[in-house]
Amino acid sequence: MKQEPPFSIQIELTEGCNLMCDFCGIHGIRKKAGYYNFMSYLTATQIAMFIKLSGWNPRIEFAMHGEPTLNPMLFDIILTFRKILPTQQLMMTTNGITLLK
Repeated sequence: MKQEPPFSIQIELTEGCNLMCDFCGIHGIRKKAGYYNFMSYLTATQIAMFIKLSGWNPRIEFAMHGEPTLNPMLFDIILTFRKILPTQQLMMTTNGITLLK
């Protein structure tokens, strides 16, 4: 069966970054690192359920205007997406800094 658009959905788990790279668009939102807005576990669960109920089969991309690994609920959110959408392709774009600890 052919997948209808959207082919991918980007989900922003964190707005804000632990780096302030010159080339990044986050400069339009933040003047310095350290202030973050996090997606809640409830919101993430609702998004996963909406995708499941809609019948979409897009790739789920955890990325956008921030570093997703800073979200304190990261692992719970990823596990919930995997539980609700067991065959969905999950992708995360990260600068990797928090993974070095």
